[in-house]
Amino acid sequence: MTKKKVIVCAVIIVSLVFLGYNAIWYFGTYRVYSQYEKEFEEVADSGVKIFVDDAEYQYSVKKPGYLLWDGNLAISEKNVEHALIIWVGFCGNNTSEGVIFTNENGEMLQIELKNKSLAVEPYNQEYVDNNSEIISKLYEKANNQWNLEIE
Repeated sequence: MTKKKVIVCAVIIVSLVFLGYNAIWYFGTYRVYSQYEKEFEEVADSGVKIFVDDAEYQYSVKKPGYLLWDGNLAISEKNVEHALIIWVGFCGNNTSEGVIFTNENGEMLQIELKNKSLAVEPYNQEYVDNNSEIISKLYEKANNQWNLEIE
């Protein structure tokens, strides 16, 4: 094979791999978030779409950036002292959740959850226990809005 044919083959292979990665990203991640943002309004070209319900809970959908896997769903109270973040898995098959609390000092605590009543890290369990009613309410609102069936 000549040097020119090797280069052409390499370019074709790299192009096919890149196109394949694009297709996997689009169908496995990006498009999954489209079903969650219907009738949400975009916030000033930010890529984030929001909806506020009658009780003034704020729902948001952030689609992943191009070729990234960083999208999420979120729900928070009006004053945003508590928020539930939901990461939807590949092809929408599973989710991971976390909460953000603003403590009495105004600091934001981010806690990954195994479920609505159990923190991944034991040292965060006290915060989860002290805010269990709020977390349950956020889970309920998220399930009602997006039909996720998360627990």
